[in-house]
Amino acid sequence: MNIPLPKTKIGLFSVNVIFIVAWYQFDYHIITIIYLELLHNISHFISPYDFWPTVFQLIILFFPMLHFTYYIWWGKNKSRSKLKQ
Repeated sequence: MNIPLPKTKIGLFSVNVIFIVAWYQFDYHIITIIYLELLHNISHFISPYDFWPTVFQLIILFFPMLHFTYYIWWGKNKSRSKLKQ
C-alpha cells in the first residue's frame, strides 16, 4: 500500500501527531467500550485488573501508534527499492 505522505519533516511530524491524537480518541471511545463490554461478559473468569487484560489494553493502544510512526519515518526504506531493481 502506497500512501502519499508529505516530503518535509514538519509535514511528517504533523501527520504523525494527528494520527496519534485520532487513534487515542478512537481507542478511548470505541475500543475501550468494546473491551470493557467483553471484560464484563467474561468477568467471572478473569478480573479486569489482572496483569494480562491490562497488557492487552496497552498493546491495543500503543502498537498501532508505534507501527504508524515507524512507517512514516523509516518504513519507506530506500534500500528496499534498490533491491527490486
